[in-house]
Amino acid sequence: MSLGIYCFPPLIIIFMSDGQAEYPNTQLDRLLTMKSRINQFWTVALGDTKMDVLEKINDTMDGEFKELQDSKDLVDVYAEIAHH
Repeated sequence: MSLGIYCFPPLIIIFMSDGQAEYPNTQLDRLLTMKSRINQFWTVALGDTKMDVLEKINDTMDGEFKELQDSKDLVDVYAEIAHH
């Protein structure tokens, strides 16, 4: 039995970081090759973060950016993501 062309569901990616690591060139290059399959990309910054790295990641992926000061706000962010 041949399935022919595979159909993959659109992806929703949630990238959460404190921004302390370096810009992930290799990983983002890989994601960019799949960009047509990515329906939503969210960057979630939590706590005291290096915004420049996270904003650059978000800009590269044309995503939605959320900055949280407290982990208790994660529930609201995940609810917003699920709503979209």
